[in-house]
Amino acid sequence: MAGIFTEEEFAAFKKAFERYDKNGKGVIYTKDLDSMLQSVGYNASAVELQDMINMVDPDGVGTIDFANFLSIAPRYLGRDKDPGQELTEAFQMFDKDSTGLVSKDVVQHVLKNIGGQLTNEEIGEVIREADVESNGNVNYEEFIRFLIAKEA
Repeated sequence: MAGIFTEEEFAAFKKAFERYDKNGKGVIYTKDLDSMLQSVGYNASAVELQDMINMVDPDGVGTIDFANFLSIAPRYLGRDKDPGQELTEAFQMFDKDSTGLVSKDVVQHVLKNIGGQLTNEEIGEVIREADVESNGNVNYEEFIRFLIAKEA
């Protein structure tokens, strides 16, 4: 797992895991996984949570050890995704006609809810810098490439 998480993240996971390891046996109960994740700042959806449990506890024993948790954590904490994948999926939900275009309002909504750490001013600036078409629509594939290039 070296290189996937910072030392601080690893330490936070370990500390949280140990807090929920009620018997000191190096495992937590699957029913405690959601609370443990919340304690490190991650709010899993019900689907994500069930996916995690299914991956690390396929036999339904009801426990997860730390190594198994670390083996799945990157997938759910966004560490193994293509940087544009989540944005593309979000924009596609609003692109009902599969035109590749969405309104500026949709871009604002997606960046606010998926982008997470952008202020309203930053979102407005990014949209102004992006190549917005004359009708006010944004080609989201080009927009995502623009965002990724801007981060680099």
